[in-house]
Amino acid sequence: GFHNVFGVDLNSGLEVAHEIDVIDELGIDVQGMAEAKVPWDAKNKNDYNKMMEMVFGQVKTVYSSADSDYDCKYLPGGNLMTVNGEAAGRFKSSGTDRWGRFCWFTLRGRRDEGILFVTAYRVCQKASDSPGPTTAYTQQYAAMRASGIKKPNPRKQILDDIQDLIDEKRKEGFRPVVMLDANGDPYHSKDRDEEFLQFMEDAHLIDPFHRRFPGQISTYLYGTKRLDYILIDPALEDAIERIGYMGTHEAAFSDHVQAYVDFETERLFRGRINRPADIHSREFRLEQADKVKAFLDDLVPHFRKQKIKARVYKLLRK
Repeated sequence: GFHNVFGVDLNSGLEVAHEIDVIDELGIDVQGMAEAKVPWDAKNKNDYNKMMEMVFGQVKTVYSSADSDYDCKYLPGGNLMTVNGEAAGRFKSSGTDRWGRFCWFTLRGRRDEGILFVTAYRVCQKASDSPGPTTAYTQQYAAMRASGIKKPNPRKQILDDIQDLIDEKRKEGFRPVVMLDANGDPYHSKDRDEEFLQFMEDAHLIDPFHRRFPGQISTYLYGTKRLDYILIDPALEDAIERIGYMGTHEAAFSDHVQAYVDFETERLFRGRINRPADIHSREFRLEQADKVKAFLDDLVPHFRKQKIKARVYKLLRK
């Protein structure tokens, strides 16, 4: 599941936060939440972890937020993502973006493969919107300037950085599932988000909901566009059993609706990529560095000339 929760609940007293109860009630294994709106310092992480463990026992949660002062109570943007139950036993690694824009973890599958899950919040403003000083846009803009980026573009930079993460993890055998509030619609005829559409193509991601239900819908109570997405690697599409969006306030109370994909677990984690040839049929071993280098020196230019990668993904989309 994925939901822009418009702020998580850290002041619930003896009660468990409402959005955690929702995960339990709906039977969700992996849940991403955008716009947590709190600084994920050690205390806040600990408090939230305790609530998660009270409900699920076996659980892994990863958090992302921008840096903040020690007494900060409110922080624009931010995310968290959690996995519970049997799926938590597949947990392998996790990470967060240094500017609090997204977080990720990997779950093991078969044949040394698995799934990369990403939860992200993409700011809604552009430079032309004159964002205020307390917005997530300004927060990210200032952080990017401080890191040496001369002309920051937070809306595009997050897409570039998620693509870099996907490319890195695909090489390790992980197929991506990207859950995000994109604050844009790549299909809307009047105001098409070209950067988001290009990101989907470059990262070789498909939008399984749109492939089934291409009509225009709104996922934000005060708008007319679809802003919230669960994008997947094309090879995972046949593992989908159900997909859709819940009604207003059927999940956590928010101004966005909850998105969900119901995967058939065995098909999702069966693995596809790594099928090494039998050792007796190999012409050389990876330990033979000189032969490996000679092979790659010959192979890589040929692959680039023939545009093999782009052609393979084109076939895959078909």
